[in-house]
Amino acid sequence: MESAKEKFESQLNDIAGDQILQTAKITIKLYQVAKSEAESFWNRVESMFLLNLNQEKADLASKQEIQKMLSYKNEEGWAILSKGPVAMITGRSSTFIKVLEKFTNWKDKIGKKNFEEAFKECYSEIMKSDSHCCRLDIPFVAGKAPERMKCAECERIMEMFISYKCCREGG
Repeated sequence: MESAKEKFESQLNDIAGDQILQTAKITIKLYQVAKSEAESFWNRVESMFLLNLNQEKADLASKQEIQKMLSYKNEEGWAILSKGPVAMITGRSSTFIKVLEKFTNWKDKIGKKNFEEAFKECYSEIMKSDSHCCRLDIPFVAGKAPERMKCAECERIMEMFISYKCCREGG
């Protein structure tokens, strides 16, 4: 039986070779965060989150994508659709798989819209009917933790909990 990761990769490869994408000169590449790079990756995501937390001028869409990304820190199976260095959509791989499964339903929009817009439209439709649970562990930085935070996926006010973590290395 195919794992979720294998299914994701397989579907991504299938659509990457589709004639519509070839004609539109759209290239899809899969990048994975190696286990050896995971800690520094998540440290950078946390830093971006904390930097944007109290900046009123920070782009709301970027704040939400960073918040979503940080909520996936303790989960398996997440993905980012980006165009160059700009993150367009951040989500669970299970939702991305559903979008890829529906590719034949939305691929004809790629001539009228760009790939990201067509993908995001299908993604949004799926999110309307999918359930989710969003957990966000925020490292406490004196006075910087917000009192209220909206869910990056559905925009409802999140319940607030405090998480503690102990990491011990060696003997």
